Amino acid sequence: MPFISIDIYAQFEPKLPELAVAILHSNAVQHLHFDPGLTTVRICFASADEQWFQNMRSLDRVKEPTFHAKAIVGNKTASNLDVTYFIIESRRSLEQIFAQLYPGTTYPQIPNRNKVTVIEMP
Repeated sequence: MPFISIDIYAQFEPKLPELAVAILHSNAVQHLHFDPGLTTVRICFASADEQWFQNMRSLDRVKEPTFHAKAIVGNKTASNLDVTYFIIESRRSLEQIFAQLYPGTTYPQIPNRNKVTVIEMP
């Protein structure tokens, strides 16, 4: 089963899960050739006692909302170019959504803070 997860370090925003799922699901079907009827997307907001760090500095979940999305690809369903498009398009689209939902957020405040990763499984 195709699987995508996104970890979010930000204050909970009720609109974010639906928007993030739509972006990741659409991009996975288009670029990674995931089966739309089988693709699962998991959204997880960091718990209140969890902290994320970058460059050995604690991030502020209010002022520096951050995400890391991971797609697991099996059986080499996409070319390297397709994977690259998925990463670029997903990150750009998610950053636009974050900027809308969390006013005052501009990217990249910290270069490469947000991540989209594709993990290939044999």
